[in-house]
Amino acid sequence: MKNSPLRLEKAFFTTVCVRANSDGNPDARWTVEAIPQVVKQGEEKRKWAISLKITLKPIGESKPAYGAEIEVAGIFSVDEAWPEAKIEQLVHANGCAVLYSAAREMVCNVTSRGAWPMLLLPTVSFVDTAPKPKAASTPTASAAP
Repeated sequence: MKNSPLRLEKAFFTTVCVRANSDGNPDARWTVEAIPQVVKQGEEKRKWAISLKITLKPIGESKPAYGAEIEVAGIFSVDEAWPEAKIEQLVHANGCAVLYSAAREMVCNVTSRGAWPMLLLPTVSFVDTAPKPKAASTPTASAAP
């Protein structure tokens, strides 16, 4: 095991709203919408802030047992040894995954005390939505006279 090049410096919840629907159906289907905002902190290339808004959305007509809106934020820093061209991809994919895991745990904690069985958010990946690494620029050869 080795330490990740991405360090979580601080994480906090700005919104936690979990509703137990009294007329809900525990077998109703739902999906998760996760919308990240990933921004560099000022001029520092290795300091980033992420906000992740997570919403449970029903699928079909049946009302799920729970509804939820959660927003979790974090401040991250990237190790100096990590290649600069890959920073944004690392922060987006791994940082969002760290915050989503924190939100999953919060939903488990709240719903384990609820009227319906505990709700476990599905595992997701943010790799496909992360920006691709920037290609290293290579000097162009000048034409011979």
